Amino acid sequence: MGSWISADDSVTKNMRMFKTATDGADDVLLNPAHVLLGKQGAGRDVDGIVRMFMNWVTLEDGGQHVVATFARNGRVLFSRAPRTAHEG
Repeated sequence: MGSWISADDSVTKNMRMFKTATDGADDVLLNPAHVLLGKQGAGRDVDGIVRMFMNWVTLEDGGQHVVATFARNGRVLFSRAPRTAHEG
């Protein structure tokens, strides 16, 4: 979807999108944003800052808001993290 959204109209005008993703956790086309922590960042003196950032990413009014509103050409690119059963 990101490539489609970012493409110029001259590229997409003669194309057709057959299937788009939903925000359902079981959707095989779900496009969640991911945050990765590489082994070079873990266990260093920045560990507390990394942990704070990783926690912020999961907050509804923090990183999840950024993810849910990140748009290109007026269309949202990513899905927020799916809620787990215990989150309701």
